[in-house]
Amino acid sequence: MKRKIQETTNSPPLHEAQNGRERDGKNQPNGISESHGGTTSKLGTIFADQSLVPILHAIIKKHGDIVKDCKLKSGYIRTCVLEAICKVVQELRRMELSELDSAHLHDYCCAVEDALTMKVDVNWLRERLDEIKLAVQSNVEAMKLTDIQTMHMDLKAKRVEEIELMKKQLQNLESEIDAKECQLAVETLEVEKLNTSIRSLSSVSQRFDGKSLMDGLL
Repeated sequence: MKRKIQETTNSPPLHEAQNGRERDGKNQPNGISESHGGTTSKLGTIFADQSLVPILHAIIKKHGDIVKDCKLKSGYIRTCVLEAICKVVQELRRMELSELDSAHLHDYCCAVEDALTMKVDVNWLRERLDEIKLAVQSNVEAMKLTDIQTMHMDLKAKRVEEIELMKKQLQNLESEIDAKECQLAVETLEVEKLNTSIRSLSSVSQRFDGKSLMDGLL
């Protein structure tokens, strides 16, 4: 007699999780399997947590069976890997670029790299993470350049004040005024160069403004 698998809050033994899920998944339409405590989604021998079902189906619809070439033989472990990918996608979908910190981004990238090592087809997700990393780095660089720009704008304002004061008090010192005007020209040129660099860097992250970080992929 087949042993009945009781659902608990703890992870079941690997062979019991696989066998129980396979029995639960028989004769259910659209890859959905009813478990003892809720609904799970089935991809071959892979099942996902109920909360990840919409993400799993969106991934399958857009990118197909991403675990068909997976090197892992254990359906239980493959499920863990797939659920990790689903959780990365789920978190990115509800985030904006400004909400993402470098620690979480690093964790997401590590999860994807581990999945790729196991031959899980998530190149599409790695590409998006690369784009996000570039956008984050561009924002950081833009902020640094903005600080430098502020410094140069302060210097520019100081030069203007000095020039105006010197024109009033030392009109006969034309040579000294010319030197200060050259300094002003240099500062103005530097500000213009920084403005160009900032606009270029800012344009990289603008594609994510007001949008989900997974926009267009799912």
